[in-house]
Amino acid sequence: MLFCFDPQWMFGADGVEMLAYRTPDEEPTWRFAARSPIAGVALASGNAIAVAADGTVGWFDASNGRLRSSANARPSPLDLAADAWGGVAVVYADAIALFDSAGARSLAAPPGAALTTAAFAGQSRLIAAGTTTGQVLLFDAASGQYGGAVSVSDKPIASLTGVAHGRWLATAGDSVYDVTLTSAARFTGATGETLGYVVFDANTQCFGLQIAPNAAVFMDFRSKDTRMSVTYPERLIRGLGVVGPHGYAVGLDLGDANRFDLQRQTCRTEPHPGRPRNRWVLMVGR
Repeated sequence: MLFCFDPQWMFGADGVEMLAYRTPDEEPTWRFAARSPIAGVALASGNAIAVAADGTVGWFDASNGRLRSSANARPSPLDLAADAWGGVAVVYADAIALFDSAGARSLAAPPGAALTTAAFAGQSRLIAAGTTTGQVLLFDAASGQYGGAVSVSDKPIASLTGVAHGRWLATAGDSVYDVTLTSAARFTGATGETLGYVVFDANTQCFGLQIAPNAAVFMDFRSKDTRMSVTYPERLIRGLGVVGPHGYAVGLDLGDANRFDLQRQTCRTEPHPGRPRNRWVLMVGR
């Protein structure tokens, strides 16, 4: 994703620029220009984390943008995932590059597998990695061991989000799948659509789902009832978030974002000084 959210911070990217905002009031806080376009972002343990197209990984203080540490991975990463402690998995088609307190190391994909995305599972070091052939591959970041594959779909895995230890939601084709260490079952879907990002919040038991390049829904995980839907006729969605008492969030192209409170009142990020104030059409429904 190029936009991520938690109850304190919104963190996104527009080209080479990283852009941070406060979640409760959408005000801009800091920005930072990388040497190459940003390929993925994450928030974890007080860190705003980004990987650039040249392979540079940076850990920034989410509150003020101070660079805490950096590392160098290979160029052309596909995705970025972070664990609960700020450890990072950088995804490539043939491997996952890990950076955490144990150092830097690589987890190779099995022969013939092409990775697309990855996610940690809850408060654990288990990594699920999606593939172009619809499998989810399992890795243990602590031991570096490959834990086998779960067949999910005949479509590529577009996105993964951790639900609990050993459990994820995955999108592939027009369906969301409930994936465990040993099995996968269709959870819900949107017939005829190609689904994208999926995010989950354990505290509110809500998940967000991109149902088109410009549309998303937020749903109750237990009942699967829709809490809110949004459509952007002129913009593209670049990330989703469920932000606890502050509601729901949608990141957009050009570095903007909307937040919707629990009554579906719409708020938007204010531009950083020197950046244009973009305007857009938005449709909100149930």
